[in-house]
Amino acid sequence: MTSSITRNSCARLSILAAALLSLAIPGHAAPIFDNFGPGNTYNTTVGWAILGADIEFVETSMQFIPSETFTLAEIDAAVTHTFGTNALQLSLRSDNFGFPDQVITSWLLTGLPDYGACCEVVSVFAASTIVLDAGTPYWIVATPGAGDAQAVWMFNTTNSIGQVAQFVADDGIGVNTTDLGAFRVLATPEPSTALIAAAGLLALAAARRRHSV
Repeated sequence: MTSSITRNSCARLSILAAALLSLAIPGHAAPIFDNFGPGNTYNTTVGWAILGADIEFVETSMQFIPSETFTLAEIDAAVTHTFGTNALQLSLRSDNFGFPDQVITSWLLTGLPDYGACCEVVSVFAASTIVLDAGTPYWIVATPGAGDAQAVWMFNTTNSIGQVAQFVADDGIGVNTTDLGAFRVLATPEPSTALIAAAGLLALAAARRRHSV
C-alpha cells in the first residue's frame, strides 16, 4: 500500500512539473502595455513634438512599468513624419530617479507614416534577449534622426495618462504626468521561475521513487 501511495505521489509531482515546464516554454508575445484604441486608432491631429537641432532639438519619452517579469518582443508606436528628413531613432532606456537614462537597445527608423493619416503604427522588434523586470520603470525614447527632422508622437485616444519626459536643447529635461503618446509593448513571460519550480518537483519525485524501491 505504501509503495502504491508513493508511486501515485510521484506521478502527481511529475504531472505538476510537466505543467510548470509548459509554462516555461516561451509562447506568443502579448501586450503588457497598450493604449491604442480599437484597430490601432490614435489622435491624428495632436501629439508630442520630436525636432532636430536645426529647428530646436526636442527628444520625447514615454514611461511604462511591467507588472511582472517579461522578455521584450516588440514595441509599436504612433510616430509620424511632418517635415524634413523622414528619420527617427527609437530607443528603450532604463530609469534613473524618474528620468530616462541608459540606452538598453535602439532602432533607426525611416519611412515614418505621414502626419494626419490613420492608423499606421511603427513596429520594432527585439534582436536579443531583453528582460523587463517587474515593477521597474522603463522609457521609450523618440530622438530626431537628422538635424532637419520633424516628427510627432501622436496622443492616444483612450485617456491614458502617464509619465512623459521631454528634453529641449535650451531648457533641459522636464517630466510630467500627462497624456501619453500612443504605444504598445509586447512581451513573453520570463520562464526562469517556472523552470526552477519544475526542476525542484522533478528532483523530489525522483527521490521518492528511489526511496520506494
